Amino acid sequence: MEVADQGFVVSEQSGFDALFGESLDGETQEFVRHSEAPKVRTYRQFAEAEIVLPNGPKKGRHFDVDFMPFTGLLLDMFDSGAYRRFFASGNVQGGKTLMLLAIPVMYSLFEMIEDVILGVPMMDLAQGIYQERLLPIIQSSRFRNQLPTSGSGSRGGKTSTVRFRNGTLLRFMAAGGSDAAMSSHTSRIICLTEIDKMDQPGATSREGDPLQQIEARSAAFGLQARVFSECTMSTAYGRINTEITKFGTDTKVVIPCAHCGHYVYPEREYFTGWQDADSQEEAEQAAGYVCQECGVIWTEADRAESLNSPMLVSRGQEIKKKRGKFVLVGDAPKTSTFGVRWNAMHSPLVPMASIAEREWRAAHSDNPNDMKPIHQFIWTLPFDEKLTDLSALTRAIILTKITKTPHGIVPDTADKVVVFIDVGLYQCWWGAIASGPDGRPHIVDYGCIDVGQGRETAKSAILSALRAFREDTIEHGWAKADGTVMPVDLTLIDSGYEPGIVYEFVLEGTQPRYLAAKGLGTARNELAWKKPKEHKDRQIGDEWVMSRMAPPNRDIILVELHSDYWKRLVHAGLAAPAAAKGSIMLYAADEKTHLTYCKQVLAEREEEQFVPGIGPRIYWNQLHRSNHYLDVTYGCLCGLNIVDAIRGVQAAPPPPAPKAANAASAPISEGSGYAQAKDKAMWKIGR
Repeated sequence: MEVADQGFVVSEQSGFDALFGESLDGETQEFVRHSEAPKVRTYRQFAEAEIVLPNGPKKGRHFDVDFMPFTGLLLDMFDSGAYRRFFASGNVQGGKTLMLLAIPVMYSLFEMIEDVILGVPMMDLAQGIYQERLLPIIQSSRFRNQLPTSGSGSRGGKTSTVRFRNGTLLRFMAAGGSDAAMSSHTSRIICLTEIDKMDQPGATSREGDPLQQIEARSAAFGLQARVFSECTMSTAYGRINTEITKFGTDTKVVIPCAHCGHYVYPEREYFTGWQDADSQEEAEQAAGYVCQECGVIWTEADRAESLNSPMLVSRGQEIKKKRGKFVLVGDAPKTSTFGVRWNAMHSPLVPMASIAEREWRAAHSDNPNDMKPIHQFIWTLPFDEKLTDLSALTRAIILTKITKTPHGIVPDTADKVVVFIDVGLYQCWWGAIASGPDGRPHIVDYGCIDVGQGRETAKSAILSALRAFREDTIEHGWAKADGTVMPVDLTLIDSGYEPGIVYEFVLEGTQPRYLAAKGLGTARNELAWKKPKEHKDRQIGDEWVMSRMAPPNRDIILVELHSDYWKRLVHAGLAAPAAAKGSIMLYAADEKTHLTYCKQVLAEREEEQFVPGIGPRIYWNQLHRSNHYLDVTYGCLCGLNIVDAIRGVQAAPPPPAPKAANAASAPISEGSGYAQAKDKAMWKIGR
């Protein structure tokens, strides 16, 4: 049959039939047909047709990109021609070895009929890597008949090469190998594994970086050379993280929220539910993921739906909604290296309950290194080993600071009380600390305010919760043992999370008794503290500064705290002997009552780390996400200092009379905080 195409007659026959038709006899036609070069399949076609999983829940089944759809996107990248180098990191058992080692090796050996160089950290590991990661997959496929039956690699044992029956060669090359051994072999395809263990020159090499040395074995092939590499994430300075984020495209696998449709990359800080669980089982049951865009907590069904529609987003790109559809906009970095990462949230084999169980166990461990596998194996995050822990504080030391003063009672010697509130979406954490001339802060009370949940009312719910706490708790003050009521001299509210809500709240509470506050320091997600300069709209104190904000928030007085300094005082105060000045004491309760407080105060510690090219760096490292009581405590210490500064420099307006003390009702103490000031007009900002 013939069809017309743009004026030409085109035959539906192809290959030798179109050229020779019936001019050849049957035997010759069959010979010519088998002489034609077979069509080379794409990586995706090859993987789905040839790869049979040798172990795990899918044992014996063909590889199918529909199970983890993002794997199909990666395979398509291999065929795109846009990149020559491919570097990937993912969670343990998340498919990185299959995708970046097994499939490229088998595709090259059995589809392209090409030799492969496999770079390993040490030659002693080569046989184990081959027998554990490659051989089982080959044996499960139809290419098992290509395995050698004699010669190198046929009987196990140590070998530097495996020659397959189709003539291809898999050559192992160690990072610590001699320069002569490396330079004598070439290949278009280079595969590298465990590269963070091999990015230092070996003892027998003088050519420098072993990765570049191995990769140079493909230089003769120019732009046709291909490099595939995978590794578990190690540190921020590790080779895999550097290749992905600095030299590569820094691509992430993003998935759409089942509720709002926005594409997000699952981040550890939004994995929720387990933090406040009292048991491992409770943590597993409460596990969920909060969408960064809409705030809805995903169920496993939501997550499963999201995993079906992944996209790859590189640095410089974003996904926007246009005409009702989400589309990728922006240009990826101009580089020859495709660097990609994913984590356990992308794997349908890892339920959120399992992630929560691992998080909970690590958080309740006294060994900070138990967080290392959480970062690296689950969330594909760097975990940097620290040189020195500058904090000697432990839970046992904190518990020795429990006094006989009852919960909610202000010590007799105290002359001021301050409150600090750490604002969150679902909970607001708070503390009340009193102090007197002896300079020993006493934790009178602390707790958590539940915020009503709801997507459309989240912000108003936070504001309502703050208002209720102000009316029901703060405005009542706290009492001493004799019944004398101590009003709250100063309440600081952290404005880092929802500044607009906090600004509205403090304006309702008659500044300066209620002030917005913000910590600045070296902790994660904090802006750096800089020594403030004198200004007419600024009051500078001991590692804090109060300033009037610029329009349109001119009415707001913001307190900026040097968080590193005040956290250091918290740890030092809790570690100090009970009689020492600055020693922080706890209200009377059994040890179990204060365990959550201890855990959160110890969630950060001051550490020293050596940074290449910079030297030693001292900073506060957040070991666990729940650090609210540390923030609350350092905020209160700073608040006490502010009250002392105001008393010493300028008088302050008195607070309204408490409605009824949080302990017993009693007259207001004339020596308490702002109650000393008689002239409200004496309060001012500036010098």
